Amino acid sequence: AGNVGAGGGWCWSLDGEAVDCQAAPEGQAVCKSAAISPGFADDGMAWVGCGVSGAVYHSDDFAQSWRELARLDAYVYDLSATAGGEELFAATSRGLFRSSGGGAFELIAFEGLSVWAVEAARCAAAVELFALVPAEGWLRSDDGGDHFARLPRPTEDLALDLALSPAYAEDGSLVVGSFDGSWFSQDRGESWIPTHAVETLDDDNPLFETSAG
Repeated sequence: AGNVGAGGGWCWSLDGEAVDCQAAPEGQAVCKSAAISPGFADDGMAWVGCGVSGAVYHSDDFAQSWRELARLDAYVYDLSATAGGEELFAATSRGLFRSSGGGAFELIAFEGLSVWAVEAARCAAAVELFALVPAEGWLRSDDGGDHFARLPRPTEDLALDLALSPAYAEDGSLVVGSFDGSWFSQDRGESWIPTHAVETLDDDNPLFETSAG
């Protein structure tokens, strides 16, 4: 499944061809961060982050309806959830937030710093978490965000986004995208292989979105 949370709408495809779209949460003109449950095709769970107030919404009916979870008082750059929303992470303009078991969000790391991207995966008994923090670099947590360690930079250019393999718990694979290309790792971000170049058509408003698949 793919998702796009921008321009006031939410669209997805389960087969890469047919696309379904639903409206954004009522009263929200722009929702630019989105996440789906790893089991979206079955459970219909999705989350979006909207507006400058950092409103985070949840849907469990394929975006037919939305329920507000929180307002984080920050711009929400990215969201990531484990199966069934057991753990939900929000990368924002004032740090990294986590909600466990549907509870309240708490600021867990990088207080006062912008976190541009976050991806999470359940691995055995722990959640592994990747974060892009421009002031700190690429980082990985092996304990759900309690502690982070820096990873080798895939590129000296500014990285923009990342995506984990749907089978990350087994294969440890992920991809990172930047202004000058994309890189692939098969060892949980410890080393990187260049994959292909990406041409930026508008330097003032670059758009790059990776998608697990």
